[in-house]
Amino acid sequence: HTRYWRDWSSDVCSSDLQGLMAGAAIAANANHEWEVEAAIEGCFRSLGSPAPGFSSIVGSGERSCILHWQENNGELDRDGVLLMDVGARSGAYTADITRTVPVSGSWTERQKEIYEVVLEAQKAGIAAVKPGATMNSIDAAARKVITEAGFGKYFPHGTSHHVGMDVHDVGPRRPLAPGMVITIEPGIYIAEEKLGIRIEDMVRVTEDGVEVLSKGIPKSAEVMAKWVKSAGAVKPTSKENPAPRDSKNPSTQRLR
Repeated sequence: HTRYWRDWSSDVCSSDLQGLMAGAAIAANANHEWEVEAAIEGCFRSLGSPAPGFSSIVGSGERSCILHWQENNGELDRDGVLLMDVGARSGAYTADITRTVPVSGSWTERQKEIYEVVLEAQKAGIAAVKPGATMNSIDAAARKVITEAGFGKYFPHGTSHHVGMDVHDVGPRRPLAPGMVITIEPGIYIAEEKLGIRIEDMVRVTEDGVEVLSKGIPKSAEVMAKWVKSAGAVKPTSKENPAPRDSKNPSTQRLR
């Protein structure tokens, strides 16, 4: 069993790394969120993932503040950020990783400030994971950092959920035990500034603490900017935005 979860977590996290890098790189030369989504999911398929584990969330500008934005049909805000919450699937299991990058390839002072607060909050949440910890205690650790930085009202969701066969997997409402896999995903969403930043990783509870399953996926602000710059930005040349997806039509929207 241990070898199996190591295999699938390695597979999906490796695919997510490649997909996120592809999405960030194309953002430099794209006009729309759907182009980034296509790059990410195309990368998943090329690496053997049969399909995303859930509908990809690719939001720029004001849409980075919509927690489960899945239409992905907006224009990229070239002065804003791009939030990518995605998961490759391997067999019956899915990843769930979020990274946020500056569309221009360079952070503004304000964006960098918020990013660093979220990163510190995530580190605190990860450090709180251990046998006997609860979702509430982990959330409290991450939320404390964000609240003390003055952004508590901009963190409207919980820090963690179980993940495995489903992106929001069924999990017991009891203290954590070795072998459980959860996410750590604090975020700050300032709608009036069209600025939403979330950082999400998958972790496994061990006998003596925590293992970050997605540790191979970088998340420093510097690397996030480099991912975008790696493409060598040119003037975007994509076609007109396609017709908006109808989120009420199941044929055009996979279920989360």
